[in-house]
Amino acid sequence: MEPQKAMPIQQLHLVQNRAIMQLPFAKLIAGGVAMKLTPPTMVVFWICVALAVLGLLGAIGVAFLAPFAFWLEFIGLALLIIALLVKGL
Repeated sequence: MEPQKAMPIQQLHLVQNRAIMQLPFAKLIAGGVAMKLTPPTMVVFWICVALAVLGLLGAIGVAFLAPFAFWLEFIGLALLIIALLVKGL
């Protein structure tokens, strides 16, 4: 019995991509095209960090931030996601 030959890396990559694209909703999520993400600007990044810190402070019990903890975290994450999707933000 002959030992199996190793598959070239390019062919392995194609096989993996085909396998991933066979998953349900993979083409719908990817839109059939690779997503192009851009890094957020430093200002937007630090605003998101500040919102996350304020949300965490509210979650651990800082009285005046407690009612808004969820929304601070949610807005920070939403802003970061939008900044990744929109170039120059």
